[in-house]
Amino acid sequence: MLTKEENLWLRGLDEGINDRRLIENLSWEYEKNQKNQLYQSAMNLIIRSNKNEFKEAKNNMCEAIRELFKTEIEEAVGEAVTRATGKARCDMLNALEDIHNNVPLIKVQEKYILTKEEVSRLEKLAMY
Repeated sequence: MLTKEENLWLRGLDEGINDRRLIENLSWEYEKNQKNQLYQSAMNLIIRSNKNEFKEAKNNMCEAIRELFKTEIEEAVGEAVTRATGKARCDMLNALEDIHNNVPLIKVQEKYILTKEEVSRLEKLAMY
């Protein structure tokens, strides 16, 4: 028979985890092994099958537990910002090129989801 410690990840797979300590223990164990693909997969499955419980626990978690996920969240946000700014630059250059190539302004506005003011500014820039 498995001990509580050995059975931690299996107990986490139960739907409706109602033990805050279990959630905290899972979080701590995950922190120690977060680079391991198996731990990532298990934690993803556990959180998905217990979304409500993790949401409730989130409100009650101590600062240390929140810190556990801080790095991952900051990395994800940083990557998203980098991708978004890169896409925005690319879209802006493509919009300028379209305007330079006499693509109708309304089409540029729709294609790049721009306001009339933004299209007008780009039109002025494209003239240079």
